[in-house]
Amino acid sequence: MTATSKKYIVKTTEEKQKEIEELSSRMMNQISSYFVSEEALKEHLVFMSRFYSYSLRNMALIQEQFLGAQYVGSFNFWKDKGVSVKKGEKGIQLFVPTPVTYFMRADEWVQVRNANSTEKQQIQSGAIETQQKLFFKIGHVFEYTQTNAREKGMPVSEIFSQYHQDGVIHNEKEMMEALRIISKKLDFEILQEPFEELGVAKGAAYPYLKQIALNPRNTAYENVTTLLHELAHAKLHTPDVRDSFTKAEREFQAEMVAYVVASRYGVDTEDFSLSYLAGWTQQGKKLEDKEMLLNGVREAASEFIEIIDTHLQLSKENEQDTVFEHEKSIVKNKRNKQSKYER
Repeated sequence: MTATSKKYIVKTTEEKQKEIEELSSRMMNQISSYFVSEEALKEHLVFMSRFYSYSLRNMALIQEQFLGAQYVGSFNFWKDKGVSVKKGEKGIQLFVPTPVTYFMRADEWVQVRNANSTEKQQIQSGAIETQQKLFFKIGHVFEYTQTNAREKGMPVSEIFSQYHQDGVIHNEKEMMEALRIISKKLDFEILQEPFEELGVAKGAAYPYLKQIALNPRNTAYENVTTLLHELAHAKLHTPDVRDSFTKAEREFQAEMVAYVVASRYGVDTEDFSLSYLAGWTQQGKKLEDKEMLLNGVREAASEFIEIIDTHLQLSKENEQDTVFEHEKSIVKNKRNKQSKYER
């Protein structure tokens, strides 16, 4: 998925409201019809087959340490695929089954590695009885996002790629600064580092602490879209009203706000938002009052767009002032040189 920024155009309040209405309506219509094709599922199963299967105990250990991990492999597993583990990444611990073979020497079982040359020959010929005992040692695996697999262009399935957004935001610096302004207005702090391992989650909001954390593995594109989502939570789901919404309703509102605002600035999140929202609106997760939820979306999106527009406009004016001052300086220098020559 790629994205580019549209040329910045100042719109009236009425035009912005109409655009928000159209975007919200379009997404609502598409959510209900979103589905994964049989071909996409087959492609995803082939992709999954490239990764090891783990016992239930190890899967529990993996999820405890790296929430949401599904595609993991050992250091050598990734190396064999031409992929490197990123510097500073901590391995996910699990139990590695290690069978040890024993043979009978006199009246005791001894590890085969301690057999002498004669005993080894007898073991090989089957003259000496052997048996295996299963032991476990601690091993380490690394999740897909802990590697440079994405940067290396490792082939993935259509379904999997929806969970890892890629794109370009040409005014990324100014967008991030505008989102920081929104965060300050909401009295939320954007943390330098998350309190805990976020796993595959792109970010997390801590409403009672009034803090937001971004996953350090995010791309710049993911930071912008994730921050929009978490700021929507901060705006709409404050501790005093949070429990009046279901989890599905909270996620629906936050992702809808992120989609609407991102679309306003030419950032394409439709594929990701559709798959994300479909997961919350299907499988029995019902949204009781969609109109009420959409009113909250419109309110938050309008406020965010107003702040971002104001910041982008001021930045544009400051940039023009800087260019003007630079041009004045050039003209002044030319005049000084000409004046010196004439003298």
